[in-house]
Amino acid sequence: MSKKILGLIFILIIACLVSVTTGPDILVQGLVFPAADILLNFRLPRLLLALVIGAGLSISGAALQSLFRNDLASPYTLGISSVSALAASISIALGLSSYMSSISAILSSLLCLLFILTVTKYKSRQSNSYLLLLGVSIGFMCSSLIFSLQFFFDTSRAFEIQKWLAGGIQVVGYSEVIVCFLALIVSIIVLFLSAKDLDLLQVGYDFSRARGVNAERVTMLVLLASGIMTGVFVSICGPIGFVGLIIPNIVRLSMGSIHRTLFSYSLVTGAIFLVVCDVLGRTILAPSELPVGVVTGLLGAPVFVYLIVKNR
Repeated sequence: MSKKILGLIFILIIACLVSVTTGPDILVQGLVFPAADILLNFRLPRLLLALVIGAGLSISGAALQSLFRNDLASPYTLGISSVSALAASISIALGLSSYMSSISAILSSLLCLLFILTVTKYKSRQSNSYLLLLGVSIGFMCSSLIFSLQFFFDTSRAFEIQKWLAGGIQVVGYSEVIVCFLALIVSIIVLFLSAKDLDLLQVGYDFSRARGVNAERVTMLVLLASGIMTGVFVSICGPIGFVGLIIPNIVRLSMGSIHRTLFSYSLVTGAIFLVVCDVLGRTILAPSELPVGVVTGLLGAPVFVYLIVKNR
């Protein structure tokens, strides 16, 4: 195991220790929970969810950037998260339960993914460029519909929608963590099995096909793994931006583009990034709290601008 990955694991352990020992006491109906209950039922599940979401979004972003050959690609580029956000926003506006909101978000993401795969099937070699433009268009349309929703419902519902869209990992218990973890494991298996094919696809479509790579099959597998995982994450935590955009770019600049290495480092670095963002969100304005999606945007945007300027 290289010194770099050991260093990242050490940083991750430190970040985890800081996370579980940082934050205000939990108040429920005026009662302060005992320290053990706070740790086991509030802070530890939140930490585990941050680890899973950060790792998942990062490896998904790395795979999609390679698939599209575009450094601006991310788990939200395809529009799957936007469709999930729209479905969840409609559910919130109608006053449905959080469980129904999550179900509607997951189902809508699957429908969007089915539509994208259908386009992939008929566009063949040109599918990647078409998919990138298609995803951006879907994202803009869904964003417009979400903002329009807020004008037709009362202020409290509009505030709930805005709060959910900010992205958050405030959970109690482990049910959400287990669901996201299962989605992450399946996605990791599929993406690592596709790593060598993605390496060959970077050289060129014709070259990879001459080496026996089925480009359509690889595209479908990567889209399924990334799309379903992103849909599950968004249904539970809301859209959390920039993690899948900047982390793979940082790792690629320092570690190269061999996908097994890229995926491994992206998993660890993404987990560190989201844990740190969550800690900052809990402490910067304590006892108030910034949603983690806001913090990732505040940190991610300047970092990405710096990367663009530095690397021209």
